[in-house]
Amino acid sequence: MHEAAIVESALELILAKAEEHHLTKIKRITAKVGELSGALPDAMQFVFQNASQGTIAEGSDFIIEQVEATASCGSCDITFPIRYSHPVCPSCGGLDNQVLTGYELYIDTMEGD
Repeated sequence: MHEAAIVESALELILAKAEEHHLTKIKRITAKVGELSGALPDAMQFVFQNASQGTIAEGSDFIIEQVEATASCGSCDITFPIRYSHPVCPSCGGLDNQVLTGYELYIDTMEGD
């Protein structure tokens, strides 16, 4: 489960930032997770709940916002949702497409006291 390594690394960064800003309690953390990132939100939630125990992040809301995967067609210039990394344009059938979103995997915000 690579989610464990991802969440544990993110938690280290979160705790370092909290210390840098003199926070004594983290109340809410928001992460962005793209559909193509390969990370499973439920697994990330489970790991976070366990990894944050005994830290100032314990009991905080860990919100995961899923980012839809989209691509843009280089031929007909439309943006469309995708389910895999080498999409075919649904309008023209073209393969000259660029993935725009879906690979996101980062901490977006953190709130605390």
